[in-house]
Amino acid sequence: MPLHLAVRRLIPTRGPESVDETLALIVAGAVASLPLVRRAGISYLERDGTVSSRAPSDAVVAELDALQNTLDQGPCLDAVRGGGPVTASDMSTSGVDRWPQFAPVAAQRGVLVACSLPLFNRHDGVVGALTLYGGHPEVVGEDGLSRAAVFASCASLALHGAHRVARMTTALANRDAIGQAKGILMERYGLSDDEAFARLVASSQHVNLKVHAVARWLIDDARGAGSRP
Repeated sequence: MPLHLAVRRLIPTRGPESVDETLALIVAGAVASLPLVRRAGISYLERDGTVSSRAPSDAVVAELDALQNTLDQGPCLDAVRGGGPVTASDMSTSGVDRWPQFAPVAAQRGVLVACSLPLFNRHDGVVGALTLYGGHPEVVGEDGLSRAAVFASCASLALHGAHRVARMTTALANRDAIGQAKGILMERYGLSDDEAFARLVASSQHVNLKVHAVARWLIDDARGAGSRP
């Protein structure tokens, strides 16, 4: 698949994609459009600081991602932590010097070449890395790296859009929950809108939970399904 068509596929055509759907599109597009790339996967930086494997193209990538996390070494982790591209032209030689435990296993699985490119978000900085695997050194040659860098930049934009939609969706859901909870308090205790919100805030501070979490508990409680936080 030509690179420009793969990039176009990252643009939603049926409404905003979720983060997981966007990650899957990125991996599929990379394998389909970047020459000599046989496999790909994304190492995703979670909110708690851990790095998880997302949308691996096959079982080999899933295995290598898990191995990197177990050993705490490998190109994906280096790209996420360093914020720059990380390449290996031969896992059986130079790769062993950099990742002595990871590289031999990768080579045994037929993965001789790797290229990890960080994915960026305007608000959060590095949010993960797209890793491309192949068996030919041209994957990390000048032309291969240029194509991969262009694709990774477009992938970062697509992922930023998906994150933005996810945040907006969460914010709207939280606002709706708070609105419903205020309505319950206003009806139950004859409070004004401001008084109901103040009571939610006071409750959230008392139990050390977010206001929207208290609001959802109150909604569940009103429906007979709540358990006190």
